[in-house]
Amino acid sequence: MPIYMAMLYGGINCTIVVPVIMSFGNIIYRDDAFADYMPILIKLTLFSGTIHQLCFSSFSTLKFAVGSVQDAGLIFLSKMAADMVQYCRANGHDNETMMATVTVGLGCATAALGVGLIIIGKLGLASYVQMLPTCVVAGYLAYIGWFVGYSGLGIMAEENALTPALMVKKFIYVVPGIAGGALIYVSVRKFRHVAVLPLCITFLLVIFYVILAVTGTSIEDATDNGWIRKSVEQPAWYQTWDYLKLDKVVWSALPQLWLTWSGMLFVVALSSSLDVAAIELEVKKPLNYNKELGVVGISNLVSGLTGGYTGSYIFSQTIFSLRIGVRSRIAGFSIALFQLIIILCPFPLLAYVPNFFYGSLLSMICIDLVYEWLWEFRAKVTTAEYIIGLSTFGLIQVLGVEYGIIAGVAVYVICRQLKINVGELKTIYVEENDEGSIEETTQLLKDADGVNAYST
Repeated sequence: MPIYMAMLYGGINCTIVVPVIMSFGNIIYRDDAFADYMPILIKLTLFSGTIHQLCFSSFSTLKFAVGSVQDAGLIFLSKMAADMVQYCRANGHDNETMMATVTVGLGCATAALGVGLIIIGKLGLASYVQMLPTCVVAGYLAYIGWFVGYSGLGIMAEENALTPALMVKKFIYVVPGIAGGALIYVSVRKFRHVAVLPLCITFLLVIFYVILAVTGTSIEDATDNGWIRKSVEQPAWYQTWDYLKLDKVVWSALPQLWLTWSGMLFVVALSSSLDVAAIELEVKKPLNYNKELGVVGISNLVSGLTGGYTGSYIFSQTIFSLRIGVRSRIAGFSIALFQLIIILCPFPLLAYVPNFFYGSLLSMICIDLVYEWLWEFRAKVTTAEYIIGLSTFGLIQVLGVEYGIIAGVAVYVICRQLKINVGELKTIYVEENDEGSIEETTQLLKDADGVNAYST
């Protein structure tokens, strides 16, 4: 493939990945305490995506790999950020100290996650990580969808504490995002072409600005009226790391995060393994799961050390690159280059992006995950497994992510001990070890489609 074509496809992938990364940044920092700092925090999230792509393009055995900040770790990062905010406020620390603690704390958590993934890969434990019951994973994936959708509503309503009364009051701001998300979801499922997503998000932006032009509304008026988030002056690119001040960090706020971090390690390891499984089904040859998990670990280690966040393979875009014939690392490096150009952009991108744009992307992810794992999932498993999946979803709502997953596993174990049909282990792939022999690996997935949960 000519270099210019590889760069072109890198640009296409970039148009899909970047808006989602920006939306994920809004989820990580959804607490009201971060409202005035979002321009820098979004740039930090974009830079993290750039680092992930550079690492995957450099170290992955798949030359066409696409990697970025991913949805699996978002809930954990968001909870860690909120916990550190509460700790700093409870102990009377100022905002500068709070921001240093949160940004450095999340970076440390991400780097530690990377080390954990590298160890798991080196010890050949990827197959054991995958032994989390599929029905429990389904409940967690559905919760990711719900959480992302809830966050999208919060962005559009400009409030974190959502109530029915608030939704009625903010109805005019919320409906366009939900409608846009439904439009993107239906379009992507119906036409199944890589151009659909960028065309849809471009369409939403064009419609917004056409309405502004027709009604004679300026961007400043739209901002004052609540359609665009108010932000401070656009920071220069070198200010992206201004909040990461080691001398200001309240280190005593970090030990409380250990349980959340442990859950994140397990879930990200599992999610990354599922991403590799999805890619493997497409390339139609065995992949070394432990080695690829090690690549994900390196990516997260570097991302964390540079102040970034958790990430993994983006299997949908990786498969797209494979199908269109990308066999060069140039396409991946081009994605990173284009993301870096956006980071260096001197004008404030957030000052021109309406809230419902993020809401549309997050609503689309919400619809996709919830429909897949709370409805379509029922046809792929036994009745008991489906009920366990629903139970896990509810338990996470009540107990939180970590304890909810543990409770879901407990329900699964109890059902299995009672001889209730909760499915059987199924070998769906083989993995070549370092000596060249073929080693069977067991995974709790019922159907090839089961690995295709939404990832950016």
